Amino acid sequence: MNMFYVNNAVAIPSGLSNDKVSFSSVSVKKGESISPILDKENIVILLFDGKSSFITTESNLWKIECPSVFCPDFDRIPYTVHALEDMDIIFCSFTMNDWDRSFYDGWHLTFPFFSSYKDAVRFRDGNKSSELSSWSLIQPFQIGHVSLNFVTGKGGHVACSGNTIQNQWVIPMGSSTFTINCSGQTISSESNLVHLIPIRSCYSMDACAETEMSYFSIELFEEEDINKNYLAQIFNGRMTEIQ
Repeated sequence: MNMFYVNNAVAIPSGLSNDKVSFSSVSVKKGESISPILDKENIVILLFDGKSSFITTESNLWKIECPSVFCPDFDRIPYTVHALEDMDIIFCSFTMNDWDRSFYDGWHLTFPFFSSYKDAVRFRDGNKSSELSSWSLIQPFQIGHVSLNFVTGKGGHVACSGNTIQNQWVIPMGSSTFTINCSGQTISSESNLVHLIPIRSCYSMDACAETEMSYFSIELFEEEDINKNYLAQIFNGRMTEIQ
């Protein structure tokens, strides 16, 4: 796919071998504005690091003061991002398949969609230590088979025996410093980079005491199981039926 929405975007490897998922990063200087290229075909998600900025369309304005998400309305409504201080934006693009298009026609979030993590749904995740808090910004199937969470805290620990139905990407934000151990390999987190945790991979993440641990978590359902996953989520409120 490799769609670049602004001229100075830098591609970030997704870790997958297909072209159905793409990530890129762009830096915007204080006082600058950008009007990204509109995308008719793909689900596009913009992740903001929380630096002071705002987004405008012809009829709306959203102010950004903490880590936030914005989903444009495909090619229907132009938008502009205005930076009030130096900032970075992560562009995430996901190919819509036939299931996504059919589902979108029947029910979806209202686009353009904006939410700061503080306005999102807070939830408790048993895989994470009590130092960490989690928010759901885009819940499963609200815009197809991609979902988005934000996690933040200090000195936290995450341990998971493996997600059996989704690929996951961890995108550190701010001054976060923590390690990611996945399938026996340990790496240090780096802000505004994308770290893939493949489906069915055991992993853990750790931050030293009083060290910031803040990140977006994007999850993408495996395509062959989308309808099955959706039915399990709606009728059971959980995913145990398909594991």
